[in-house]
Amino acid sequence: MEMIRLDDESYNYLIQIISEKYYQTTDIDELKKINQLYKKLKFKSETWLSK
Repeated sequence: MEMIRLDDESYNYLIQIISEKYYQTTDIDELKKINQLYKKLKFKSETWLSK
């Protein structure tokens, strides 16, 4: 796997897309995957998933 660097605009856009998906889904497994993405992106995730 290759690491990439994102500029602030791209990072914010990616977080926006992930957040939209987060609020549109009710599948627990998908929410857990989104939470993992948040963690990898060092974005504060929803607290109930962090437990």
